[in-house]
Amino acid sequence: SSAASDVYKRQVYELIEEHLDMERRLELMKQDLVVQDEATLPNICHILDPDNNGYVQALGLLDVLRGLKLGPDRMACYLLFDRFDKDLDGKWEYEDVRNLVNPVKKDYSEILAGKEESKKKLGKDSMVLLNRLLRSYLDMELTNSINRTKVDKMDVKKMFEELDMNKEGFFTLENVVFLQLIRRSRSC
Repeated sequence: SSAASDVYKRQVYELIEEHLDMERRLELMKQDLVVQDEATLPNICHILDPDNNGYVQALGLLDVLRGLKLGPDRMACYLLFDRFDKDLDGKWEYEDVRNLVNPVKKDYSEILAGKEESKKKLGKDSMVLLNRLLRSYLDMELTNSINRTKVDKMDVKKMFEELDMNKEGFFTLENVVFLQLIRRSRSC
């Protein structure tokens, strides 16, 4: 029925909107962090790898996050860990931490890349920003886990076809934004 189809579409759009909104907020937090003078990759790595092993494993990350009073449960920590352990070696190394904090926006990414190692440790403001970023990542990973369960119950083929407006076998962010605008204009 048309009403069921509209409900289905709304659910898909809401999931996508929620995800895009979380990603936008993370990007802004990363930008705020990297403009701090002492927010260098070595300093951030030192916070996440206090033993200076050159890497951090999931249980070590859990200890660090709990030490920062972020108190995540194991599931949230493992979800976050898996998101950035690109080579699946069970370790976060320098590159993985860079992916965690590096903004997508080129101007800000270049700020982080251009920083020399700082003798100063992360200050209070930088620690607040790093904590906020990590907390948001943890929350996002739990939300994504819940949303994956919702998506598993959906007709993925139908969802894809709805987003693939040009019938090209893929969809773009522009397709999603366009469909969001249409949905919003119809609800006004």
